[in-house]
Amino acid sequence: MKVFRFMSMNEFKKYQIGDTLSNDKKHYDYGQKTESIGFCFMDCDDYYPEYAYEFLSGIVSDDVCVVFEVDESLLTKSKGTYTAPLIDDDVSWFSTMDIDEYCCQSYNKNAFKLIKYCFNVCWDTFNWIGETE
Repeated sequence: MKVFRFMSMNEFKKYQIGDTLSNDKKHYDYGQKTESIGFCFMDCDDYYPEYAYEFLSGIVSDDVCVVFEVDESLLTKSKGTYTAPLIDDDVSWFSTMDIDEYCCQSYNKNAFKLIKYCFNVCWDTFNWIGETE
C-alpha cells in the first residue's frame, strides 16, 4: 500500500540514516480528534498529499512530505475528524469531515520503502523528488 506522511526535517533525516523511529503518543489525549497512536499516515488511494495538506495544514509539519510503500499489516487503521477544506463545494468555516488514517508506533526504512518526497511543502507547490506518477 502507498501511504504518505508530513514530517519534520529531523524525522526525515533519522529515517534516511536508518534509525527506527518510535512514537507512542495518543493524539486524542492532546485534544486532537483522532484515534491514532504514534505516527499518522494517509492512504494515497484515499487522498493526494496536495489535497490532504488543505485540511492538515497547521497540524502537521510542512518541512517534508514523504510517500512510502508499506505492507498494510504494519499499520493500524483509525479515524480522524478534520476541518473540511474550503475548496470543496458546500463547505462552511465550521464543516468537518471524518477520514480514515493509518498509524504505527514505530517505523524504519526496512519496512517503509521511500517512493518520493518533497521539501518545504507549500499550498500550491509540491516539487517531488523520486518516482513520478
